[in-house]
Amino acid sequence: MKGIMPETLYIVSSCYNEEETLPESVPVFIDKLDRLISCGKVSGDSRVLFVDDGSADATWEVMESFRRGAPDRIVTLWLPENSGEIRALIAGMKAAVEKADVIVTIDCDLQDDIEAIDEMLELRAGGAEIVHGCRPARDSDEPFYRFCAGSFYFLMRAFGSKIVPHSSEFRLMTKNAVSLLLGTDKKILFLPAEVALLDLPQGNVYYARKARVAGNSSYNYAKLIRLAVSAMKEYTAFFEAVALGSAVSCALFAVGINRREKTKRVKK
Repeated sequence: MKGIMPETLYIVSSCYNEEETLPESVPVFIDKLDRLISCGKVSGDSRVLFVDDGSADATWEVMESFRRGAPDRIVTLWLPENSGEIRALIAGMKAAVEKADVIVTIDCDLQDDIEAIDEMLELRAGGAEIVHGCRPARDSDEPFYRFCAGSFYFLMRAFGSKIVPHSSEFRLMTKNAVSLLLGTDKKILFLPAEVALLDLPQGNVYYARKARVAGNSSYNYAKLIRLAVSAMKEYTAFFEAVALGSAVSCALFAVGINRREKTKRVKK
């Protein structure tokens, strides 16, 4: 709308051992931000903030090289120890929230469609304070992984979570939404489920997930299973239901055994 100043956008991306990925992805981030600024969708004070999550390779050196080449576009943050993507994104949001009107979190490997930021900003202009990036097709994932992911989101929602199906760490949040998220006293174990709990106007953007531009994912099935178990324990009644079902089954089994023993004694 005319007369309204464009908001300042910070794109926050966590990086762990991404020395091969960043030379491919950083120019894409810079180009995208330049285009958003030039068309007036975001202010000239907008930045891309890369968080080095305690990488063991040359990720920090690569990030710093790009920052020195484009100090008006890139901000970097170094974490001394690897603490995981969630902690890294939270650290990035804490660093950005004072200067940003809106924050978009996204992986640095460009599997998420960076062009979907335009649609996120449109939903933001329409009043949304949170916009979830959703990837329902997941064609780039292995069949077994797609099955596991689908089952996870189904169980999360079936047992009480408000999580948006197939949402990811790719999302837009306003300063207000980020402040509310960071203001919680409890430890945040799974951002998609935690963000969905915020009582704010929310929207969804759908896109096709791509293959990584370079490098390898730091996630493996063991990490994903631990994350899924933690999320279901924290945000659903799944394990309570399992415990209750087990208790009922054991009770019924005990009753059945008791009745069988009584029947045997009567027959004798």
